[in-house]
Amino acid sequence: MPHKILITIIILIAMGISAVILVDGSSLQPKAETQPTKLYSCSNFGAELPTASISYDDNDLIRYKLEKYNIDMSPPLKFSGAKAAEYCSFFADGSVPLYCTSTELVRNGEFLGNIHMVGTNDGPSAVLGVVQSDTITSGMEVVTIVTDSITENVFDCMGGISGPWIEQLSERHVVERLTTKSTINGLPMPILLELTGSPGNYLWKILIGNAT
Repeated sequence: MPHKILITIIILIAMGISAVILVDGSSLQPKAETQPTKLYSCSNFGAELPTASISYDDNDLIRYKLEKYNIDMSPPLKFSGAKAAEYCSFFADGSVPLYCTSTELVRNGEFLGNIHMVGTNDGPSAVLGVVQSDTITSGMEVVTIVTDSITENVFDCMGGISGPWIEQLSERHVVERLTTKSTINGLPMPILLELTGSPGNYLWKILIGNAT
């Protein structure tokens, strides 16, 4: 394929994501030890949290938002049937999408990661953002931008939360040096964040929605 895809295997365990394998023209990473998922509260925004359904059309909205930060998002590759199963079977519980889209993120010629949407022809059930970085600091900046660009279409309450949430996760990872996971509590749709790796090779994942 002319398009790089960070292929991840995500195991959903008690609202968390476990170890990940990255395939990007290099060797497979070993499985990492994981920590318990920690919650980040969104309760300050009240009981009624407006939410919108995820749509494949959101690719265009996300691209527009990323352009403001000089991040280019490629037109989505679209897969269905056997191709969707081959390129977008990210979930280790065996969930196989009937349809998916995959886009590439690039800034100043540097490959940053991907945004995948998986589901059926009618619409996606989950959005997965994957970002690679050499340092925690550079990763935090890109992941915050990508997370905001995705979630602002879904949760009104996300507008000032993803930055502190990602910073909190990063601080835990620096100290504990394990696969670090977090979820925001109180939202009408699951949202998960994971960071794994070490200096020179960090992998971040943001998952909104459900595998099925």
